[in-house]
Amino acid sequence: MKPTVVMHLRAIDLNDALTFNRLKGDIKKAISTANLILVHSNSTNHANTTSSIGALRTLNKTFAAKLSEELVPALALAAHHLGLIVPQAEASNLLHTNWRVRGERLQELLSQGSVPVFAPIVKEKSQTEVVVQSEWLAAYLAAAIQADLLIFLIETKGIIEAGKTVEQLTMHEATGSSRLEVQCAGRSVALGTKRAVVTDIGGMEKVVLQHQFAPTEILRNQ
Repeated sequence: MKPTVVMHLRAIDLNDALTFNRLKGDIKKAISTANLILVHSNSTNHANTTSSIGALRTLNKTFAAKLSEELVPALALAAHHLGLIVPQAEASNLLHTNWRVRGERLQELLSQGSVPVFAPIVKEKSQTEVVVQSEWLAAYLAAAIQADLLIFLIETKGIIEAGKTVEQLTMHEATGSSRLEVQCAGRSVALGTKRAVVTDIGGMEKVVLQHQFAPTEILRNQ
């Protein structure tokens, strides 16, 4: 049975040909040995306006289409599609702790051979679409299916030490832009994800493609 890998990508620059082509190539290689789920952020702007949600939806479809050009069976989805994530509160209290994730729906997609590509869009109880924190989305999707590996792909490694236990991680003062990813990784592992890594693209290639230990690996679920 193929291992399941959930990968979170920060804001995708489709115009950065060098980096994007490298990423597409890595994803194409990865699906030969793993079931892959991709979650991407919108940008540094998390505004819940009609235009920003529309732009995020367009990015999601374009990203999936470009992966499909590489023969990756990518499926563009918002997080609320197929009833995958059901919010338990309205927007003012729409925190990750208010989500209910239906892992069986995600498993069905994987069993069909799809590579789900998720935009961080959910619907509140009133059926209004809202943007949520993509890092938490990736963490909870991975935990819902007890994924073998959760990767937060970042541009810089920050200050992250190897070999952290769950208890140590909650006390660990990661600095810079990787701090949220460290927090989400710790929570995901505590809820059932087997292994979590916060790393750059080179570290991701080591872990996913070369099956090596990454220097930025932060914890495992023993």
